[in-house]
Amino acid sequence: MGLTPEQQAVYDAPRWDDVPAKWFGNAKDHDELVELQKKTGACLLVYFKNFAVPNEKGLCSWFEKSITTDIKWRKAMKYYLKLEINVPGTSAVEELVARYRAGKTPALFVVRPGSTQGTRLQVFKYSPGMRPEPIETEVLLEALKTASTPAYQTLF
Repeated sequence: MGLTPEQQAVYDAPRWDDVPAKWFGNAKDHDELVELQKKTGACLLVYFKNFAVPNEKGLCSWFEKSITTDIKWRKAMKYYLKLEINVPGTSAVEELVARYRAGKTPALFVVRPGSTQGTRLQVFKYSPGMRPEPIETEVLLEALKTASTPAYQTLF
C-alpha cells in the first residue's frame, strides 16, 4: 500500500478532528487533499458531476436532492475529505476525469489513504428498459463503508 509506519498509524486511527468539514471544488485541490490524507488518515471522496449534458444533469440533480440531503449521509460526510468536480472543465479537471475513469456522471469514488485509484460507488440502479433509480441511502452508506478503511466500519 505504500504507507510509512507513521502513516499506517494514522490510517489505523484517523484524526477525525483534522478533517475539514467543507467540500473542496477545484481539481487543483486534489493533490493537497491526498497530502492531507497522509496527516489525517481519512478517506477521500471524489464526486464528479456534469450539468452540461441534459441526462447527466438530471441524474446529478436527482442524486444531490435524494442522497446528499439525507441526514445519515450528511453525518457520514464529516469523516471524509471531499472533492466535488464539475465536468467538463480545465485540463486539470480532464486529467482527474481520465485518472479516475469517471466517464458518465454522477461519478462517486472513495480513495483510501496511500491508494492511487479510487473505488467507484454505484449511485443509481439501471434496469433494462427502465428509468434509473437512485440507490437507497442506507445501501450507498454500506457501499461507502466497504470501500473505506477499517476505521470507518463503526462510525455511521
